Amino acid sequence: MSGGAFNLAGDPFTSISGGCDNLAASSGTFLTLPSGATCFPSGTTAAYASVTGGQANPASGVNSSVTGGDANTASAVTTSVTGGYDNDATSSSSAVSGGAIDTASGENSSVSGGDGNTASAQDSSASGGESNQVSGPGGVVSGGSSNLASGQDATVAGGNTNQAIGEYASVGAGGFNVAQSQYSAVEGGAHNSAQGLAASITGGDENTATGEYSSITGGFSGTASGQWSAITGGQGNSAAGELTTALGGYFNVIPVAAEWGAILGGSSTTLTTHCSTFPTTNAPC
Repeated sequence: MSGGAFNLAGDPFTSISGGCDNLAASSGTFLTLPSGATCFPSGTTAAYASVTGGQANPASGVNSSVTGGDANTASAVTTSVTGGYDNDATSSSSAVSGGAIDTASGENSSVSGGDGNTASAQDSSASGGESNQVSGPGGVVSGGSSNLASGQDATVAGGNTNQAIGEYASVGAGGFNVAQSQYSAVEGGAHNSAQGLAASITGGDENTATGEYSSITGGFSGTASGQWSAITGGQGNSAAGELTTALGGYFNVIPVAAEWGAILGGSSTTLTTHCSTFPTTNAPC
């Protein structure tokens, strides 16, 4: 045993390096602390902190540790930093594993490598990438660059400058995509925005899904604003009515009054009546 107090190494060739009330044995019980003894004496601020190698690494929290690297800081209870450069674990039970200029400042948060990543909310995590931020409780960013997960349990898998803002919102990849509302999702593409409750966009560019449960599969500059509306592709198509569908084409419009309507392609078509379709108009529902 090397240092510490009230530790027991009970089997041959076992060892304990510091700490308090630890047991290294195949069987047995922990030592009984003497009356009045404690592992955390009054006034202790950095008991059982450890630094193993590296340079200029402070471990100032109780049970905190820094293992190697340069200018890494573990400053709260049970925090840890393992390697890397200028990383900070500043809230209880937070951890940083490698990388550079990463910060785990939320309780139970973690950052696993990368450069300039921040996990600032409780139970949040950032895994690699660059300049990613996780500010929502339970949020996750798994990589990429300049991504943000600010909603509770929101996730961004990768890509560039994507944002998962709503509760349980998700962005898979692509660039400059936003999942803004609860349960909304953008899987990929660029400049897409899922703003309605549980709205989804699979891909494409500059598409917007604002209706509840609306969806856009792809295409360019499509807008699905009706509840349960859908656009499968094309350019500049709009589905504003409830349960309306635009299957490709370009600059087709299904207004609010044409609920349950569908446009099956073509260009510059506008439905005007309830339950109508194009090319077969005024079809019964």
